[in-house]
Amino acid sequence: NGRNPVTAAIAVLFGVGAIYFTTQMILSFPLMLAPGLFDAASAPADATFAERISFTMREIAFPVQIVVFVCQFAFMLVPVIWFTRKLHTKDVATYYRYGKFPVLEILLAVIITFTMMPTTTFIANTITNWLDIPEWFANLGVEIFTAHSPMEFVWLALVIGVAPAICEEALFRGYAQRTLERRIGAKSYWVAGIIFGLFHMQPIGLIS
Repeated sequence: NGRNPVTAAIAVLFGVGAIYFTTQMILSFPLMLAPGLFDAASAPADATFAERISFTMREIAFPVQIVVFVCQFAFMLVPVIWFTRKLHTKDVATYYRYGKFPVLEILLAVIITFTMMPTTTFIANTITNWLDIPEWFANLGVEIFTAHSPMEFVWLALVIGVAPAICEEALFRGYAQRTLERRIGAKSYWVAGIIFGLFHMQPIGLIS
């Protein structure tokens, strides 16, 4: 209807991002303040400040994981599908180009990922050391998303693997990249990738 695809892509990215992060923060905040959850005092008496923070992160890990999982579907996937139907087409699956993919492409993606991991890890560690970021601070997220049993591993695979593979890809690749591509072509791959990195608020991991 005469709308600019680039404007639509940026507006939806910011809109859905705002909905997702705001809701996640609102839902997580009470959990952190709930009695028995955000209680670093229950850590060992001789624990350091960093150890107390790590202990607290482990205490609130499961509630936060639930919030992240629910928000991915309810406040990222649902809004982006709504915006797609409202601004573009009701045939969302076709617009996102969902369909069969050659096995060779999937295999190539896996090989490239594992091949690049040593390089990107080295770059991230170099930047961390250069900025002199404390190890305990850099590992805060690790405390929340670490499995300590086979069942926890399966649950975390759903939270940080399956859910983002559906919801984040629908937003960034299915919608944003697809919409930007209509105006700027292959450059949309770079733009979507950079915004995807910034979305995770981890500048150190932006390169990878």
